[in-house]
Amino acid sequence: MRFGMIAVFLSAAALGGCATGQGMGHQAMSHEEMMQHCRMMEQHQGQGGHNPARHDPAQHGGMSHEEMMQHCAAMQHDASAQESASPERLEAVAQAGAQVMPFDLERTTHSFRDRAWGGEQIVVSDDGDAQQVALIRAHLSAEAMRFSRGDFGGPEAIHGHDMPGLAVLRDQHAAIDVAYSEVPNGASITYRSQDSAVVGAIHEWFEAQRTDHGAHASH
Repeated sequence: MRFGMIAVFLSAAALGGCATGQGMGHQAMSHEEMMQHCRMMEQHQGQGGHNPARHDPAQHGGMSHEEMMQHCAAMQHDASAQESASPERLEAVAQAGAQVMPFDLERTTHSFRDRAWGGEQIVVSDDGDAQQVALIRAHLSAEAMRFSRGDFGGPEAIHGHDMPGLAVLRDQHAAIDVAYSEVPNGASITYRSQDSAVVGAIHEWFEAQRTDHGAHASH
């Protein structure tokens, strides 16, 4: 499974520098300023999307909307590459994941997107295969119902009982609005909470999943 990570709530220290070899350098902005702009675009997307037609390059270091999105994704990818688990851990997680998730892990993209209100988990079929889409939707629909009851047995079976954020999510599941929905070629689960501690736990939970899937997190 490839996990596409759109979340950009990462510190400069975690990134360890910012690559500019993508043909879209941000010389007009410092690393910290670039991260702020990425967070702003992330927030806009969480509110219904960043409108390219209203994008002002002068407010984004001279970069177009497309360049900005590409650079934020590149920064996220560089950070995730540095934060991957050990090879042994990656292999164990991959094997456990294949036992829990019924769809083809090599033909799907799984994204964990941090939001100010919680987070969004999305799984889509890369080739749009109808059977894979049906398996994705059936699995996420069932998982959403289990999560709403405080049953996080699936992720625990893959990542372990001491998975970051898991204990809080289980104990405080009543404070989380878990919602399933279909998306083109797949499905999504959103996790919303008004409790800042729960939102923090959701972000920790997402980060643990991104880290555990290492190189498979690229798309």
